[in-house]
Amino acid sequence: MYLKKLKKMKKLLIIGLILCCTQINVQYKWISYQLSAFSNIQLKDYDLLGREIAVLVNEKLSPGIFEVNWDGSNYSSGIYFYKLVSGDFSETKKLVLMK
Repeated sequence: MYLKKLKKMKKLLIIGLILCCTQINVQYKWISYQLSAFSNIQLKDYDLLGREIAVLVNEKLSPGIFEVNWDGSNYSSGIYFYKLVSGDFSETKKLVLMK
């Protein structure tokens, strides 16, 4: 019933951002997200001071589950943020890199 209402409103539903890392190498992390409708997506990486480091995704995507590989080998240990933006929706998560 809830999904039917969402389809009628034709709004974007982002299930959430999930951060996964491998046990072998913590420098490589995967950021996963799920879309329920076509949408222009921007996924950006920021340092602790709020400076944009990288644009991971900047395109129109179809509904589905997506993964982005974040390579931290060129970054120093510290706290970083990644932000997903689509229309009026925005979600920011923290990423801790320890080498």
